[in-house]
Amino acid sequence: MARITRINPITQVPRTLDIPQYDADDFERRIFAYKNSGADLDIVLPLLTDRQRFFIQMGMTVEEYEERIEGRL
Repeated sequence: MARITRINPITQVPRTLDIPQYDADDFERRIFAYKNSGADLDIVLPLLTDRQRFFIQMGMTVEEYEERIEGRL
């Protein structure tokens, strides 16, 4: 199982998310390809859920986003 840690860009709080669809080595290779090739995340990591994809791209959970961003509207 893979894990990824991101720091919330608003709160600066680190969060770690488990990614059970990939083993750690495969995930690291794919993330490297995503970051360095400009490829779309959906192509490089097609097994991600929408919430996992959001976390990787935004650095926060959907719940944190809804609380911090949408709560201000």
